[in-house]
Amino acid sequence: MPENEVNISRPKTDFSIDSILRNNEETKNPFQERCQEPCQRKRVARGARVPFSVNQIKHLEEVFSTTKYLNSEQVTRLSVVLNINEERVSTVIICKRKSLQGSRVQLFQSLLSRGHLNDLGK
Repeated sequence: MPENEVNISRPKTDFSIDSILRNNEETKNPFQERCQEPCQRKRVARGARVPFSVNQIKHLEEVFSTTKYLNSEQVTRLSVVLNINEERVSTVIICKRKSLQGSRVQLFQSLLSRGHLNDLGK
């Protein structure tokens, strides 16, 4: 072998099934140790949920009965009047709208299944 050539010795690999199975048992996934314990997200600390007062609920219900969608000025005004966060006002209105939409869908489906809406197209 000439001087400028480097002798690279490659390990002989055994591709038999026994060798592969044995190597799989010996080889550990580097992420395996970290993931053996259940991964949990870091929880953001937030204040305790404060329930709505009866007056706040009544006022929100009145507003919702007149309009289903509030603009930012209305949300701000309501939050000041009711002394609650703007996000809570928006969330209540959104949830109320979704609840109303869900109840309408259920009503429509029940009427349709009972045959009460068969004459709609006529």
